[in-house]
Amino acid sequence: MALDTRLLELFVVLARQRSFTRAAEELGMPQPHLSRLIRRLEDIVGAELVDRSNRQIALTPAGQALLAEAQAVLDQVNLAVRRTADAAHREGRPLRIGYTGLYADLPLHHGILAFREQHPEIALEFRTATGAEQADWLRSGELDVGLFQFISCDLAGLAWNPLTRLSFVLAIPEDWPFPSDRPVELAELADYPFVLSDPALSPEIHDAQLAYCESAGFRPRIARLGRERAEQMLLTASGFGACFLFEHALRIRLDGVRQLVIAHPREDIFADCHIAWLAQRPTPAVLDFIACLTRERRRPQTVRRGDRFDLDWVRPDGR
Repeated sequence: MALDTRLLELFVVLARQRSFTRAAEELGMPQPHLSRLIRRLEDIVGAELVDRSNRQIALTPAGQALLAEAQAVLDQVNLAVRRTADAAHREGRPLRIGYTGLYADLPLHHGILAFREQHPEIALEFRTATGAEQADWLRSGELDVGLFQFISCDLAGLAWNPLTRLSFVLAIPEDWPFPSDRPVELAELADYPFVLSDPALSPEIHDAQLAYCESAGFRPRIARLGRERAEQMLLTASGFGACFLFEHALRIRLDGVRQLVIAHPREDIFADCHIAWLAQRPTPAVLDFIACLTRERRRPQTVRRGDRFDLDWVRPDGR
């Protein structure tokens, strides 16, 4: 039976963590699934690798012997992959970057420009995809870098850096009797209908929107569900109800819609935006791209301009 190097990667993490629970958390997979994969590895090598009799597992002599060999094999595989990828980039293969629609509105161009100045010889290829698709494509080698939120994603084998954090604001039909020049208490909208995110697409966001309203003392009357931001804003412009948007949408203007800032926003409800890559195989080009975007990242800052709120993107260091 052929030995999959992925099984060796899982075994190395388990050996380091000395716990199926902690190893599964690091790998982003259910513990029973990790246990089955380690059993499969034991079947392949024909020996028990871990002593499961105690709460904190220990390696058997066979496990200790395999650990040293496994690390050497993985180091060699990763070196071969990096050298091959570097050669491919030098021969003209583009750096393949995935992104979700949300990222098209974020100020990522600072980092992308910095990378292009640093590596004019490397072409950039952008692909739009869901977060789950990007995670799968990173593991399969179809992407080099992913830009997505960690919603309903399997993160096994991936590493990441945070880029920015977004909070909720509100969009309301233009003729609703709320001023645009002051933050609104969410409870003020208790008697109004809402357009919420479709739980079939993003249950975490839908649940967060419900929790936001319930913490303000009411359960929202749901008039419609919208799958994408554009659909939600169209429904709001058509008078169906208010919708939650992430604050980068303050810069988006749509006839029939006004955006409101929420007074006393909840600090525990937000969306983190990340740059992700395959943990074991980052090439120098990938590492440089990550460094450029991380170094040039911006955070949103709500500002008041005249009779409405707008958004500025500022460096965390204030520059």
